[in-house]
Amino acid sequence: MQALFIFFAYFKIREKNMPCYEEKNDFYLKIRLLFLLSQMKGDLAIMAKLESKFQKELIDEIKRTYPGCIALKNDAGYIQGFPDWTILYKDKWVALEIKRDEGANRQPNQEYYISKLDDMSYAAFVYPENKDKVLQELSVIFGR
Repeated sequence: MQALFIFFAYFKIREKNMPCYEEKNDFYLKIRLLFLLSQMKGDLAIMAKLESKFQKELIDEIKRTYPGCIALKNDAGYIQGFPDWTILYKDKWVALEIKRDEGANRQPNQEYYISKLDDMSYAAFVYPENKDKVLQELSVIFGR
């Protein structure tokens, strides 16, 4: 969405300056684009921070609820789309893909692995909007 804003901002500025368009206007436009891109990068960093904070809080809550469980952070580079976390508790396991919100982008193959692992045991996308539901389902799986 912000990339679209940057695209239109670039052409709106250029159109506004078109009657007296010179080299300096092109320089100004490039500086403006760099500024907008740097702001967008900041927004992406904030979103990543929100996701990592939610992820830490969720994993900490699972560890408190299921003492002795093992929470494994999966390597995203090993199998593309494999869920972020595998939680082992007694003789059961679950796989969780943690997102910052329900509308967050999903990577290629994530739907496939969530479905496949859910058929084997339990797997889900977890975001703040469905966290309580997933934790309730974990209590059924883990027998608490």
